[in-house]
Formats: sequence, structure tokens, C-alpha cells
Amino acid sequence: MTTSDKIHKDKKSYDVDKTVIENHRKVANHLDKAAKYHLEAANLHEDGHHIKAAQSIIAAQGHLLIADENQQEIVRLHALQNKID
Repeated sequence: MTTSDKIHKDKKSYDVDKTVIENHRKVANHLDKAAKYHLEAANLHEDGHHIKAAQSIIAAQGHLLIADENQQEIVRLHALQNKID
């Protein structure tokens, strides 16, 4: 492997690592938001506001779906990185 190839490989690896880290943060952020919406839904149900609770559940589910997409991207990037290494 030439020095040029090694530098190019290291740059790809760095870019993948940076993207993976960003996606981990996105996953954590969306899971945190989903948890907050679920807690809000529980409180709304207790107070008898079932329609508002349902809206909170939908918002929570949206954040869970986005978190799942980001997790899938992390797995995809790790799989690609293993092909590079």
C-alpha cells in the first residue's frame, strides 16, 4: 500500500468515524425526545386528556422512527468501514 493510499484510507476512516459519532448523538437526542413525549402522554392520560395524549404518542413514535433510521445508518457505515479496512 502506498503512502497516498494510506492517507486516502485514513481520510475515509476519519469521515466515517465522524459521521458515526454524529449519528450516535442524533439517536440519543431522538430517544430523549421520545421519552419526554411518552412521559407527557402518561400525564395527559392521567388527567383525562386522551386526545392530547395520543398526539404526544404520535410525536414520540416519530422520534423513535428517526432514531431507528440513524441507528441503521450507523450499522451501514460500520459495515462499509469494515470493507475499507
